[in-house]
Amino acid sequence: MRRAQALCSLVLALWGVPAPAAAAGGMELVVSLGAGVFVPTRDNWFVVNNPVFGMTGLGVDTLRPGVDLELALSAWWGVFGAQVGVGYLAASYDETSVAVVPVTALLRLRLPLGSFAPYLEGGGGVGFTSATTPELVTGGTYPAPVASYGASALEWLAGVGAELDLGSFRLGGSVRYVWVERSALSSSSSVPLRYANPGMRFDLDGFTATVNAGYRFGL
Repeated sequence: MRRAQALCSLVLALWGVPAPAAAAGGMELVVSLGAGVFVPTRDNWFVVNNPVFGMTGLGVDTLRPGVDLELALSAWWGVFGAQVGVGYLAASYDETSVAVVPVTALLRLRLPLGSFAPYLEGGGGVGFTSATTPELVTGGTYPAPVASYGASALEWLAGVGAELDLGSFRLGGSVRYVWVERSALSSSSSVPLRYANPGMRFDLDGFTATVNAGYRFGL
């Protein structure tokens, strides 16, 4: 790690770019809170298997954009960084609503340009998904009962971002693309019948665009 930092510092010096202030003092920690938008890019199809009336389905087009929130802890060692975070993503389509709680870990590489530092990042984690949607049941009642679905799946992230150094404070933003592995859903119903179909899937790939504010701790 020390050799890599020295090499990167040499390259930055040759470019005439000042090394980050934290590099001389050791590790830099930043606690940040971000808010933005989640834009799903995939269509979805929710299927309910009714053991009495047979299988029926509810088609859901691409979910409409929703909120993206994240609480994160970042660490920087010169130009190298890492981040762990927990977030909340929400999206909807008509009466269908989806929420995801992702727990992620990222690696980062930044290019300090004075007090401004763009960076690249990538990593993965686990997303805990829940959704509610009306059931389409042949011979069912009106209004349609609501089915609840749940799943957990691995997810992968890649993105770009930038931070503005304001002394002890940080302002920044990032754009990421999230790939979520398709995972079987478990389901339950608000009516006495119980519904389950191993073929049910969520497709929740999409973009996030987030602005964040943080506080820096120099160690």
